[in-house]
Amino acid sequence: MNRHKVHEMFDSINLPPMLKNGITDIPRPKSFGNACLVVLGGFTLFLILRALYNVFLHPLRKFPGPISTAASRLPLTIATIRGEQLRWLQALHENYGHVVRISPDALSYTDERAWSDINGSTSAAKYGMEKDERLLKLIGGDMTSPNPELARGDQKHTQMRKAYASGLTKAAVRSQAPLIVGHVEELLEVIDRKNGEAIDIVDAWCSFVYNIFSDLFLGESLNLFKDPTYVPWAHSFNSFAKATTIMAALQHYVIARYILAFVVQKFGGKKRDEFMKPIFDRFDRRAASETKKVDLLHYALREENKLSLHDLREFSPFLMIGGCETTPNLLSGLVFYLLKNPEYYAEVNKEVRENFKSEEEITIERMFGMPFLEACIQEAFRMYSPIGSGVDRMVPRGGATIAGQRVPENTVVTALHHVTFTASRNFARCNEYIPTRWLPSSDPEFASDRKNSLKPFSVGPQSCFGQDLTFYVTRMVLCRVFWKYDMELCPESRDWVNGQKCWSARIKGPLYVKFKSAKRLV
Repeated sequence: MNRHKVHEMFDSINLPPMLKNGITDIPRPKSFGNACLVVLGGFTLFLILRALYNVFLHPLRKFPGPISTAASRLPLTIATIRGEQLRWLQALHENYGHVVRISPDALSYTDERAWSDINGSTSAAKYGMEKDERLLKLIGGDMTSPNPELARGDQKHTQMRKAYASGLTKAAVRSQAPLIVGHVEELLEVIDRKNGEAIDIVDAWCSFVYNIFSDLFLGESLNLFKDPTYVPWAHSFNSFAKATTIMAALQHYVIARYILAFVVQKFGGKKRDEFMKPIFDRFDRRAASETKKVDLLHYALREENKLSLHDLREFSPFLMIGGCETTPNLLSGLVFYLLKNPEYYAEVNKEVRENFKSEEEITIERMFGMPFLEACIQEAFRMYSPIGSGVDRMVPRGGATIAGQRVPENTVVTALHHVTFTASRNFARCNEYIPTRWLPSSDPEFASDRKNSLKPFSVGPQSCFGQDLTFYVTRMVLCRVFWKYDMELCPESRDWVNGQKCWSARIKGPLYVKFKSAKRLV
């Protein structure tokens, strides 16, 4: 390796200009071994100088956080690869406050103001700050990759939201009541057939939600309760999420980036196609049919939306994943925490059974107006947020103000749901499931809770537009289950939530629950 190549190698590294001058006068090596030592020594010097720059001269140097994360991205990378990012960030925020520098170029927030400053429409970013495309490119899909030649409001993914949103209004969702009830009754039949045996409720919720959302979005159910063919596929998203999250974390390292580029090119496309195929197959059948079924695709295909069938097809997996991975998390977390707290479980059962004298009375129109059930759902959102971790955002050119502080451009910023929702600065007794904190007559101990920090569907132009559907589906199935059954948490699942990993998606183990007919029905 000659001197010029050594210089070219260092020139290719994104080193601050003020640090480059000290690395240029490298003596000509006399042997290959000496050349390796020169490269190793130069690289070590580079790492030391870069760490010193990050700690003492970087534009983010004044933000709180440990020296290790200011100097290097390695602590964040290790936590991410191990699936412990949420717990790691929780500990950092407990020590350093609402904003923490979690890597040389990244900040994490738990301040409620950060939701609107990062995701909302502001003077700095009309459509919310841009997502960090490194993870999205690994996931693939045209709809997640903004076209730099178009304004954000003209992007295809923005048009997609508008196209599908018309099928997710309150009125449109109410019109789907027969379909929703049909899938709920199918779930109840599965529970009845178990005849009191323990059921993995995570698996049951997953199958129920995939069936109903496939029916709503693609015109036909996956029939996971009757045909187990696609059950492994429905559970494969966790592996998909883990792989893409780890790859995105490693992309920050030059050598790993080239290796990953090869791996993704060699194997990524095939794996992605295998994962997407069941969704695309159903989309193609639905698009080719002449059915008059009023599902979401019916609204998206209306002439006024002016979107191509190809665009709708490419977006369909992201629409499915968005609902099918989050809703089972909410339902599983809610059941777990209620069964761990018998007094709250008894109270919500009482409320549901007093409001409805028969199963037939449990309708979409009558499901609301039960304050304790609403409080239990809100607290489940807080303690077991359906979204594991989101996609980071980039501060736009010119910088922006986040939570009252000016942040320079090109800074990576994040506000993770679980970390924000369980921060002691936002909620008293933050690690306890206490639904009564959400009631108007709650204990004065919770008067200072920052309830506006709970944004399970995010905020702004890119917030979840399927909120009403989630509200109706979860309340319908919960009311029917609470009305019909008494549930008992099996001993092997009493520590279900402990030690769970998260790679974008929560990695959930089985949650075993026994069901028996409600006592008053015997």
